[in-house]
Amino acid sequence: MDYSIPADQTISKHVDGWRGEFEAWARTVLGQASAPFDTVGCRARDCQMGNWMADATLQYVRNLKPKNKKVKHPWADLIIINSGGIRAGFTQGNVTVESVTTASPFGSFVVQTPMKGQELITSLEAVVRGRRVDNGKTVTSFIQVSGLRFTYDSRQRNSTEKLTIKAEIRDRNKKWRKISAKKVYSVVTSDFLTNGGDSIFLKQDRPETLIHDKQDKVLMDAVKKAKVIKPVVDGRIRDLAPPAPTKRSDNEEEIDALLGTPEHMRY
Repeated sequence: MDYSIPADQTISKHVDGWRGEFEAWARTVLGQASAPFDTVGCRARDCQMGNWMADATLQYVRNLKPKNKKVKHPWADLIIINSGGIRAGFTQGNVTVESVTTASPFGSFVVQTPMKGQELITSLEAVVRGRRVDNGKTVTSFIQVSGLRFTYDSRQRNSTEKLTIKAEIRDRNKKWRKISAKKVYSVVTSDFLTNGGDSIFLKQDRPETLIHDKQDKVLMDAVKKAKVIKPVVDGRIRDLAPPAPTKRSDNEEEIDALLGTPEHMRY
């Protein structure tokens, strides 16, 4: 279909009415950004937008109060989100509903699920290598984290050596501790990733998974609560290789998207 086919006038009137209501809601100011939040580096290390989204979501889960007081809510150890789910940053000034839905447009749910340390170690290595060793699948997105920090060396990507040099989790006492392969951690992520999205985690039955709110709503509430948000990059993800140039034309980005080039290989 193209524009040579006339629109149905009755439906068009309904759509115009819905659009007006949506646009008014989208312009709602939630809070302020003290400076621009950009996405530079999100595909290789921690970035401003990724850090804020991860921190805000992890804090949301840790502050949740269970509806049933007899049920003890598990402490959330860390969060892992896919960089591919971060579609835009924030400009300095007003952060609106539209700003948040543009940055996080997919409607994914925030989930919390137990994972063994070995699964985390394997997944981190898969992300930085760009491929899982257990099933050979290509990992199509980098990650952003909170409550977790790791260092890797992308220069070793073509070798058989491990790329992940160090990976630590911050415990309740704010002490950084090496991931224990046998320990079970409570991981916050999205339903997209637990269902095997981007091949970051294996798709498997996770009966103890808790489903929370939608990601965009969580982020809107975080902006409203904070009133003013500030961009932070603290080196929680470090690549020992020198950073590659990240400036690309819109046309190059569009071509990459059409070809389906894995994000970790685009720079």
